[in-house]
Amino acid sequence: MDKIKKFGIISVTLILSLSLGLLIYYQSITEESVRNRLTEEEKQGQLESTKSISNHIHSDLSLIIAMLDGLVTSKYFQEDHLMGGESERLLKEKFDDYRNIVNRLFVIDKDGVVRMSLAPQGTETFLGQDLSLRDWVKNTKTNRSLTFSGGFERQGIYRVFITYPIVNRESDQYIGMVGASIPTVPFFAKYGNVELGDRQFLVAYDRSATILANGVDKKLVGQNYFGSYVQDFINNNAILNNLTRSLLMGNPGYAIYDYGRGERLNT
Repeated sequence: MDKIKKFGIISVTLILSLSLGLLIYYQSITEESVRNRLTEEEKQGQLESTKSISNHIHSDLSLIIAMLDGLVTSKYFQEDHLMGGESERLLKEKFDDYRNIVNRLFVIDKDGVVRMSLAPQGTETFLGQDLSLRDWVKNTKTNRSLTFSGGFERQGIYRVFITYPIVNRESDQYIGMVGASIPTVPFFAKYGNVELGDRQFLVAYDRSATILANGVDKKLVGQNYFGSYVQDFINNNAILNNLTRSLLMGNPGYAIYDYGRGERLNT
């Protein structure tokens, strides 16, 4: 009877242990399955959201380019009327139409001097200043083509400059340029969170990997992503680096990683 009791106790214990083990095993499988499903749903939703944001940004920048193209082909600028009169009226009309995107609209003559400039009240216009040594001014004049450039001004705000050359279509003479400046952080803030990195946030780069907006730390704006400052910040995370290289080549993608601030899904 003692052997039977011992055998029974051992059998019950083994059955309970096996049942508990199977329960934990199936529970872990279920949790993993649920986690994978939720991650996949979040990934697909975030990919669609990121694509939509990209399309909206592309649309707004295309509107600015079309507006600048319309200015340089207008008869006033084609006839070298770079200040006053109808030229000023036309520039003001366009600035009023697009001031929700650009914060400055300006005209620079062939010598690099600002002849007209419109900006919000209290903002420096640089009217009359010689900007001929600015890289984006020199590039626009030399290449006679649409130019994108970025940099800080005295206010410590990072901006993108979009300039379009004014070239007489009959004589091919270079007359000057029209341009717009866009403060990058307020611009990208229209499309997503660029202030609070403890929730879903937006990061924007130009094609040379300069950070234009970043919800984690404002000090990252204007830094090159592959420079030592940013790489130290992200602990040289290989997954994020590979994803960013692919992005700069024009490829959409996603990755899950943790560079020391918690696991994130990046699209």
